[in-house]
Amino acid sequence: MRKSKLVVDPLFDFDLVGLISHAKGYRIAWELNRTLEVQLIKAKDQIIRFNDGNAITVVNYYYKTENAGLFLLRNRSIETKESGQMLLIPELQEFDFFLKIKGADSFDAEEIAKIVRNIKIIQYSSLIDPINLKSKENLVFDYE
Repeated sequence: MRKSKLVVDPLFDFDLVGLISHAKGYRIAWELNRTLEVQLIKAKDQIIRFNDGNAITVVNYYYKTENAGLFLLRNRSIETKESGQMLLIPELQEFDFFLKIKGADSFDAEEIAKIVRNIKIIQYSSLIDPINLKSKENLVFDYE
């Protein structure tokens, strides 16, 4: 019997801001809520399984409207592995969190990156092009 393989190219229709901060996720979410006037809420931890059998558990917060959304994702997994800390985006290990921005008509990623730089608990923020990431598929998952 002949086998067929389904190849799906996901849409990367979002912007990404990398954040460096030593603060906990709930504290960053609170500061973002206050500064951006949104209501990020804690979502169920996402378990992302890789083709090599490994999996990571990512803490995330989200704010969704009808046409847009903000998602705060922790880069480091909750669990550690013998070989070290597992990362959501391994090639960007210097970032502690990512702010995924969907709906460019509602949220301007460049403006958000500038605003976030002024939050005292965030040491650094940078706009990142998700298309150029090797592990960009790790950022495509559904939220509750």
